[in-house]
Amino acid sequence: MLDEIAQSLTDTEKTAPKVSEKLAKIVNLRWLNKLADTHLKEKSEKYLRALNCDRLITLKVNPEIWGCLNRQTRGKDLRLSSLQATLTKVGNITAQTTNLLLKAHAENSKLHLESMIRMNTGALALLGHISFTMEMGCYSTDSAQRLYHVVCFTRAHTHHVVW
Repeated sequence: MLDEIAQSLTDTEKTAPKVSEKLAKIVNLRWLNKLADTHLKEKSEKYLRALNCDRLITLKVNPEIWGCLNRQTRGKDLRLSSLQATLTKVGNITAQTTNLLLKAHAENSKLHLESMIRMNTGALALLGHISFTMEMGCYSTDSAQRLYHVVCFTRAHTHHVVW
């Protein structure tokens, strides 16, 4: 009984069954690690937005508001925007792999497994990069959020402006 109680006190998270050892190694190497700039650029340029996924974008701050922000706030917002752009790439990868699955399902055809594995490991690397950057504390935009309520804004979908 004491073993059960001790175990219940040390269990902090429920987990799923193990994944393959090679995949776990990739995840553990990439998660909470920053990608080198060249690798980040390579992965970012590789996965493009599908033509009909108009909302899978990174929004930008309205120029009138941007001019009112102090230098420190603009720096934080640039870092956040960079994270949002990387997260958008993960969305692109997810949309593409889901589309491959839908095609295979509709056509009862062979799955493009190698492509999906490469895409998803790329997504894991990008998510690990985001997680690392957020862990470093680069995601606060309190000043920008306060200005949001003060300055009039227009959300212009064609320019991808949020506020």
